[in-house]
Amino acid sequence: ALKQNMTTLHNRVNELGVSEPVIQQQGTDRIVVQLAGVQDVARVEQILGRIATLEVRMVDESAEGQAAELSGGDVPAESERFFDKDKRPIIVQRTVLFTGENLTDAQAGFDQNQMPSVNLALDAKGADIFQQVTGENIGKRMAILLFEKGKGEVVTSPVIRDRISGGHVQITGGSMTAVEAADTALLLRAGSLAAPMEIIERRIIGPSLGEQNIASGFNSVKYGFLAVAFFMCVYYAMFGLFSTLALGFNLLMLVAVLSMMQATLTLPGMAAMALVLGMAIDANVLINERIREELRNGQGPQKAIAAGYERAWATIFDSNITTLIAGLALLAFGSGAIRGFAVVHCLGIVTSMFSAVFFSRALVNLWYGGKKKLQKLSIEFTGGTLVEAAYSQPANLEAIRGVVGGLGYKDIQVQNFGSSQDVLIRLPVKKGLSSAQQSQELLTQLKAQTPDVQIKRSEFVGPSVGDELFSNGLKALAFVIAGIVVYLAIRFEWKFAVAAIIANLHDVVIILGFFAFFQWEFSLSVLAAVLAVLGYSVNESV
Repeated sequence: ALKQNMTTLHNRVNELGVSEPVIQQQGTDRIVVQLAGVQDVARVEQILGRIATLEVRMVDESAEGQAAELSGGDVPAESERFFDKDKRPIIVQRTVLFTGENLTDAQAGFDQNQMPSVNLALDAKGADIFQQVTGENIGKRMAILLFEKGKGEVVTSPVIRDRISGGHVQITGGSMTAVEAADTALLLRAGSLAAPMEIIERRIIGPSLGEQNIASGFNSVKYGFLAVAFFMCVYYAMFGLFSTLALGFNLLMLVAVLSMMQATLTLPGMAAMALVLGMAIDANVLINERIREELRNGQGPQKAIAAGYERAWATIFDSNITTLIAGLALLAFGSGAIRGFAVVHCLGIVTSMFSAVFFSRALVNLWYGGKKKLQKLSIEFTGGTLVEAAYSQPANLEAIRGVVGGLGYKDIQVQNFGSSQDVLIRLPVKKGLSSAQQSQELLTQLKAQTPDVQIKRSEFVGPSVGDELFSNGLKALAFVIAGIVVYLAIRFEWKFAVAAIIANLHDVVIILGFFAFFQWEFSLSVLAAVLAVLGYSVNESV
């Protein structure tokens, strides 16, 4: 039940649109959910804790059932009494026609009277049952019930007017609001919790990255941009300057789109942004080399510019499409950090194509228009130990990171927990040491630095990724390979497609070899980057 609840919570959080959530098992009966940038905390708590299941039954139209409904007397043995939102009793048969397990989709909408509703789509089995039941019970009432925490409520009990086919059902209620309709649809889409849960603690915690790591992420993008700009300006002179301006415009567009989407920029997103810079400049290199080739063939300035862009376009388009396939695979099968990386990755491909092909060409034509001649396995996978330390004064997080790093740990998380005096430390698994031994080792070093520190709790934390996300990673890899092969086979020939994949799979093998040889840690972000590299490597083959 705990694992199923974790899966359901993942689905619900993804439906809420929270970027890179952390959902982990804590102990044997608790789940820790960390959400970044959430504004409406009360609504999130309500969505995460609700248990919503759908059942469709027939209303008891017998004389005994109607008498019980009107007088409040005894209910027939084969029926049950439920109430609608207005507290009116409705006698419903115990036989369940179909449940929420027969749903394929649930979306909030409006009925013909512009009142909020929930529109359901049924699978083949549910559609057949619904068509048969509505055909056999014309003129009778059907009850749609929503169960939460063992208590059922009749959402609506319409009279069947005709046989209904197609597997589409609309739930309407006179007092249902648009927000209630949206939340109900979300719960039905995400699935029901296997066991009831209650929120026992809520804390607002500090950023897990820290200001220093955030600055490092921005610096990596900045220095990468400057390095690429320097090379382009030295090697291509004025055309390098145009390429640099196009690259800057691409970066501005990408940030603007992310801002419009109200996206949370995280460290994997910054990594994707740095990758986009390298991918974007590749298109400018192709264009510049094409223009040089046309000039060597004796073409005039404007003709060389036009021919360079036109002949480079096909290659740029093909290479970016193959890379986009990899990004879409990450977006479809990934979650958390992988999905954050994929969003920036896919958006960056679109903005880089626009800036390289259209924006840079406008600059080149504007400048040279009148000239006659041109010149030249982290902790997410393995789990680890969670330690909560308490200080008598505000804790120095950087000093604590230094102490933990001195013990030989690399992938660590140190952050405030509730107050500036409480610190949450996450340690990866260390060979030869149990969770208790790790905690004692850490306490000894912390006391050497600050004698009054106390360990409030220490326990093993389960992995936040687990077998399911590992399986999804393999599916994403298979999807990338199949998608690129299909596209290249259609665009060129199937022999070239298979050869390109076989030739470029060595890139992934080399990366994995380096991680194995140097014993570097393999994390979610690395997995996302490896899948993206496979798509990007095809650029050279194209």
